[in-house]
Amino acid sequence: MKPPYIKKISETNGFSVFYVNGKYIREHIEKDFPNFSAHYYFKFIPENEIWVDKEFSKKEYKYFIEFIITREKAIQGKTPEEARQLGNKAEQAKRDKSKIVRKLKKLSKKEQIKKVHKRFLKKYSNNKIKTWLVNGFLVRSLYFLDFTAGGHEKVYGFVPENEIWVDDALNPKERESLLLHELYERRLMAQDKTSKTKQESYLKTHKMALELEAEFRNNRKALKQRIKQELALQP
Repeated sequence: MKPPYIKKISETNGFSVFYVNGKYIREHIEKDFPNFSAHYYFKFIPENEIWVDKEFSKKEYKYFIEFIITREKAIQGKTPEEARQLGNKAEQAKRDKSKIVRKLKKLSKKEQIKKVHKRFLKKYSNNKIKTWLVNGFLVRSLYFLDFTAGGHEKVYGFVPENEIWVDDALNPKERESLLLHELYERRLMAQDKTSKTKQESYLKTHKMALELEAEFRNNRKALKQRIKQELALQP
């Protein structure tokens, strides 16, 4: 079994499900590879295979599979967007059965955030921006199924003002390159005066942030220095 494959998990509904090395994929195949995917989204994934990033899989692969299987069944008679929405609905229903998710959904947003926050990353914070390592499973289950790797309040309305969130499911070796991405993207979005919508601004700046992330990913010394610069430049 060659990279990026790590281990075959199962056969289900005509799909072979594999743990894969997401870090390897992001560095060598597709820099925007998320926590899981299939052929319909990335053509380099063989048909009838589901790839799950091993770093994200410990708590959540069963939810990711639920989305893919439901989507693939629905696509026969629906539009891609309708099938995606049905997949999301099935995944959310499965997540809602979790005891911790049921419990937290009864709490206020303020109390939920206290549970979502795992560790304050003082090294990557200042008087302008606060960076938190967060429980990615809870973020996806409570707020947004497609939350992947990290984010900030300029993109996600559920993230408190002046915060950057780093997903605890992301490979620790990728956290700094992800943080540079989020800092740069956040600054560009805050300064963007030409985009008509937040979505337009995000799509434009996300692409630029991916390119910057890829540039510094394998140069740790330069990466650390650029992070310091972006922290100082935060609006």
